[in-house]
Amino acid sequence: MDIKRGDIYMSDFWAEIKNKREQSGKSLKEISDNTNINIKYLLDIENGNFSSVSRTYMRLFLKSYAKEINVDFEELVENTPLNQKPEVIIKENLVDLGIKSKKLNINPKNKSNKLYRIIAIIIFLAIAIVIINRIMNDDEKISKSEIETDTKEMETIDEPKQETIETANIYPLDTVINIVKFPVYLELTPEIDLIYRLDEKDKKLKEELILKDKNHYLTLQSQFKITIYDANKCQLKINNQIIPINKSINKLEFTVDDNGKITVK
Repeated sequence: MDIKRGDIYMSDFWAEIKNKREQSGKSLKEISDNTNINIKYLLDIENGNFSSVSRTYMRLFLKSYAKEINVDFEELVENTPLNQKPEVIIKENLVDLGIKSKKLNINPKNKSNKLYRIIAIIIFLAIAIVIINRIMNDDEKISKSEIETDTKEMETIDEPKQETIETANIYPLDTVINIVKFPVYLELTPEIDLIYRLDEKDKKLKEELILKDKNHYLTLQSQFKITIYDANKCQLKINNQIIPINKSINKLEFTVDDNGKITVK
C-alpha cells in the first residue's frame, strides 16, 4: 500500500528495497563510500523522500544506489514521482495545498518569453563587443596616424627650408632667432679649417683661424659683428641653439646690437 505525502512515498516497495539492500550485506556507509553519495540522501531514498535534491541529482543517486544493490534502476524510478512530467507534479502539489494554478501564472509562454529575453541579451552583448572593438581599432588607427603626422611635421621643422632661403636671398639665422640676451655664447664647429672675423664694441678687431673638427667658443658681453668664411662648412650655435646654415652660403655676416637684436647682411 502506497501512502503519498507530497514527494514522499511511504510504501511497501521501498521497505522491500531496503530489505534487499540489507540482504546484500551492504551498509549505507559502504554504499556512500563507493558512490560518494551522502548517507542523508541514501536514507531519503529508502524513506521515499525524493524532494531533498533536484530531480536530476536524485535520478543519478538512484542509478548508483540500484547498481550497488543489484536492482533494476527503471523499476526504482517507476515507484517515484521522478517518472512524472513536471507539470503533473506541480498541479498535484498545488491541489494538495489548495492553491489554484492561475495565481502562480504558470504558463509555457512565460518560459518562451524568458528564453527570448536571454537570446536578446546575448545578441545585445555581442553587438556591444563588436562596436567596442571597432572603436578601439579606430582609436588605434587615429593614434598611429597622429604619430605619423607629428613625425612628418617634426622632420619638416628640422629640415632647413633651402628653397625659401635661396629664393629670398636671406640667411636662416633670421628665421630661427631674432633677439638674444647678453652674454651671448657662440660655438663654432667647422668641418674644414676656416677663418672668422670678430669686431666687438670697445675691443680690437679680431681675425682667427679655426681648425677642422675643433669646437671654438666665444663669450660676448656687448654689441658685436662677426663674419664667418666658409660658413656652410661650419656648425653654428648661439646660446646652445643650433643655427641651420644654407649650403649655398660661403660667407655669413651678422650683427648683434646693444639690445640683442640680430641683423644679417
